[in-house]
Amino acid sequence: MIPIEALDRLRAARALVLLRAEGIADALLDAYVEGGLRAIEVSFVARDAAETIARLRARHPSVLVGAGTVRRASQANTAAAAGAEYLISPSAAPEVAEWSRRRGILHIPAVMTPSEVDAALNAGARLLKLFPAARLGPGYVSDLRAPFPEVEFLASGGITIDTVPDYLRAGVRVVGMGGVLAASRDADDVRTSTAALVKAVQL
Repeated sequence: MIPIEALDRLRAARALVLLRAEGIADALLDAYVEGGLRAIEVSFVARDAAETIARLRARHPSVLVGAGTVRRASQANTAAAAGAEYLISPSAAPEVAEWSRRRGILHIPAVMTPSEVDAALNAGARLLKLFPAARLGPGYVSDLRAPFPEVEFLASGGITIDTVPDYLRAGVRVVGMGGVLAASRDADDVRTSTAALVKAVQL
């Protein structure tokens, strides 16, 4: 079963924020949504990731909430139980891919090389995480899409609001941002930065 709904919602959102910190206040979670974000990723690097996912789903049921840095099936199970609607891995993560396939949950594996792109597409992945995007650059996206015109990328890793349009023009479907956007603990700053990101993806 292909999880089309989550995929289409990510395509429509065009941007997500990656949250890695622990103990994120409700006011900050609210600020991302108030700034216009329709998709949020909570990394399992944070020990309270499942709790944060559950809080987000409860507070903002219209927002697409997923789990990031999912490397094992046990993490996928915990994330899904908390309400995660998609899973992102930092590698191919075949164990997570198989778990997701059986349960009809969108899994987004990470790729960097042409061989990894080809393998992920042949395995049935519909959206691929290109990481680290900033070290590779928008030109690399264009180069990869030449032999793989059907590929859809979620690019993350060092992207800034200023460089978002460059990646979208190169063919990136969704941009993921952490960094400064996820590091602030000031709700007003988060709201303002998020609104700027949402505006940047509306090419």
